[in-house]
Amino acid sequence: MINHILLATNGSEESQKAEDYALYLAKLSNAELTVLYVFDNRLIHYGQVDQLVTEKTKEQFISYVNEKNDSESNQILKHFSQKAENEGVFYSTCIRSGPPDKEIVAAVMENPVDLLVLGGGKQSGKGIMPSSGTVGKLLKKCPCPVFVAG
Repeated sequence: MINHILLATNGSEESQKAEDYALYLAKLSNAELTVLYVFDNRLIHYGQVDQLVTEKTKEQFISYVNEKNDSESNQILKHFSQKAENEGVFYSTCIRSGPPDKEIVAAVMENPVDLLVLGGGKQSGKGIMPSSGTVGKLLKKCPCPVFVAG
């Protein structure tokens, strides 16, 4: 029985397929749905490494990256919200920052999640092949079942 679904989305085409599946499954099973967006903040430290960049330039870079992330996450969650409203599915949101695979696993560990739904993987004649990136890492690390929409 599925009581709680965690949907990890980044707004990509594959993630949008995962969003549709998570909405369908949440509606079908009357499950709690949490939508997770993870901001990969590893790029933000770029400005802290470059010794030739002034402190003001570093601050501007970090501010720019944070503003871009806020705008992107708001746009992705707004798009999802419209789909959820059309389906009559209630959900909660969670935004985290860090390496996506680690943050997704942490979110699963902090909540009683029965299923993780995410987009990704490469299509092949035999179905979806997990990539060596985030999807592949999650398939190895995640303590709950994972559904990968492709």
